[in-house]
Amino acid sequence: MRSRPEKIIRGLCASPGIAIGEVYVVNRTDPSVVVKTVEPDQVENEIQRFKKAIELAREELLDIKKRVSDGLGEGHAMFLDAQLLVLDDVAVTKDTEEKIRAERKNAESVFYETVQLAIDRLASVGDEYLRERALDLKDVSRRVLCHLDRACVLSFTLPEKEVIVIADDLSPSDTAKLHGHSVLGFATQHGGTTSHAAIMARALEIPAVVGLRDHLKHIKDGDRIIVDGNTGVVIINPKEEVLRSYGRGKKKYERFREHLMLLKDEPAATLDGRSVELSANIEMPEEVSTAIARGAKGIGLYRTEFLFLSSDRIPDEEEQYAAYATVAERIYPESVIIRTLDIGGDKVVEDLREPNPFMGWRAIRISLSERELFKIQLMAILRAGAKENVKVMFPMISAIEELRQAKSVLEEAKSELRKRGVPFQDRIEVGIMVETPAAALLANHLAKECDFLSIGSNDLTQYTIAVDRTNERVAYLYEHLHPSVLQLVKQIVDAGHANDIWVGVCGEMAGDPLAVPVLVGLDVDELSTSPVVLLETKKIIRGLHSDEARAMVTKVMSLGSSVEVRSYLRSQFEQKFADMASLVLPKGGDDWSD
Repeated sequence: MRSRPEKIIRGLCASPGIAIGEVYVVNRTDPSVVVKTVEPDQVENEIQRFKKAIELAREELLDIKKRVSDGLGEGHAMFLDAQLLVLDDVAVTKDTEEKIRAERKNAESVFYETVQLAIDRLASVGDEYLRERALDLKDVSRRVLCHLDRACVLSFTLPEKEVIVIADDLSPSDTAKLHGHSVLGFATQHGGTTSHAAIMARALEIPAVVGLRDHLKHIKDGDRIIVDGNTGVVIINPKEEVLRSYGRGKKKYERFREHLMLLKDEPAATLDGRSVELSANIEMPEEVSTAIARGAKGIGLYRTEFLFLSSDRIPDEEEQYAAYATVAERIYPESVIIRTLDIGGDKVVEDLREPNPFMGWRAIRISLSERELFKIQLMAILRAGAKENVKVMFPMISAIEELRQAKSVLEEAKSELRKRGVPFQDRIEVGIMVETPAAALLANHLAKECDFLSIGSNDLTQYTIAVDRTNERVAYLYEHLHPSVLQLVKQIVDAGHANDIWVGVCGEMAGDPLAVPVLVGLDVDELSTSPVVLLETKKIIRGLHSDEARAMVTKVMSLGSSVEVRSYLRSQFEQKFADMASLVLPKGGDDWSD
């Protein structure tokens, strides 16, 4: 008999699937950082104590990296390189040693102060991916501090039995522990969909919900819990009827996923034979295998930021070439669209402080002001296209002058490679990310000067509605089915087709079950999604007729609110795809439809 009341909470879908099981709460004590004065004759001993803590942390991280690399591939272990580099960073280690000598303070306080400055800087930038990288610094600093403070509990030990892990957040090294254990799923109070925890959950294919804020603080070991990674719902101490219903739903979902795999080699075409190119978004070369296993027709978005963020220095041409060429070779004969660097300037120029990072120096703006950095990346991309299956895409274009300047640097890169006698892909398709309202409104002009348009729905949505999707206070306003966003998407598609070029969508919208029929009805040529939802998207496409999708577009374009749009699309989806609606659509209240 249940002794505690049922509680239903909602967070962010980090990894699809349904987990039902017993709670294991990760409880840890943070290191105690107290400022102490060090006697002059003890200063060198304090420095040696700090060096020892650094060395112990390095040994542990190398061990974790090996285990992750052996189990999931080198690509999924790369994120630990960022932590290892922190331990070798002169600005961190040498500065700490010098401050210990100069200020005669204990190692804990000096090291904490040094790293905290960097954490605060990263956590304040506008880019969600970069803010998640602050966890790298927090994780490695905690590891070092725990070796300096013996009372600190550095890690946790998972029980032998099957459990669902509950935590405030899961650090990069925490997520590495999940592999090889009987973890059914997890839920965290903090974190986003680009966190290492979310990436690892998708790699392990276990359900996960993140960003639950303070709702998990009263949960206890042994509590029964349901984690629904499809809808972002977590149910604590569910009622018996809910447990039974979710149990049936879990089995149904697992059968559904098995049946989806039968579509792997089937075309992504509507009932009337209209083809939609269905490709995958990736961040690391290792993810190509997952994309291929899900039947992706190419890589529609290769984010190159991870290569830059996993190092404390900008990767040179050879390092970039090796990564890009690996993806191009693995996906051949299909193509890969490589997006040039799309991060905030805070990571490239250490002393830059952006008062408004979303509107600041980022993406193509960095590339055009740091032309040598940009040209090196473009040369690496051109060289990677030896089999002529590479396309290049410029992010955050807001003016036609930016596109022209970017193409000019591309020609400079080609000219330099010719002089060096290095083989490269001369005839390379050039596209842009349409993710600002300015680019959407200028789409007809921009389309005349490039080979394709790819709609970045995430940024286009937040810039159009003026909503920071990472801000918990206003995140409820973020809606890519907002009528204004749909109007812009239509305008972009029409502009591209009027100029005889193809148009794709590579944001979250491309994998939203309710948005897919609209995008098909708008005659979008390509959808690029996360590999984990690719087959769901294919099933929807294959169940639609172009005429009915266009009729749905006509209706939604007449509606004035996102609530009306989503309500209408949900009703249509439930009629058309009754077999999968209960599995992939968020539910209202605490119901579960069989």
